[in-house]
Amino acid sequence: MKTIARKPYRRRGPWGFTLLEVILALAILLTSLAAIGQLVYNAYRNAARVRDLTRAQLIAEAILAQLNAGALPLETVADAPVEDIDDTVEPGWLYTVDIAPLELDGLLGVQVIVAQDPSVVAHPVQYSLTQWMLDPTMEFTQPGEEESAAATSTSSGESGAASSETLNE
Repeated sequence: MKTIARKPYRRRGPWGFTLLEVILALAILLTSLAAIGQLVYNAYRNAARVRDLTRAQLIAEAILAQLNAGALPLETVADAPVEDIDDTVEPGWLYTVDIAPLELDGLLGVQVIVAQDPSVVAHPVQYSLTQWMLDPTMEFTQPGEEESAAATSTSSGESGAASSETLNE
């Protein structure tokens, strides 16, 4: 007698996803889209902040260069608009210059602070740059000037031969 092999019973019904699987997939998709949207917003906000900080740094360096060159007076200034000294900068930037003498005679600590105007920008950025500068009111003599002045006053009538001291290392 022959035995007939039977195929396992399969349920013949509609193939596809259940409603629960579709809702779960949509929930995962929407959560992922919301997270990606938040990441894009944070990246945009951080890029704008970095752009403003870079602009503030460039403005501070320009003001410090003008102070070094003497184009701006070396005096304390508080919350002055940058547009007064630089026409190329858009409105809404303020600068402060603080000058403080240092422990060493003849040196000044010059701090330039550039910030966005809080009345114009909701979240203003601020950048500070400090540099030591020579005090323009002090008179400095070069090291060679003192030696040559002393040698000229002591060598009256000599043949003009000058000696220099060197350190042996």
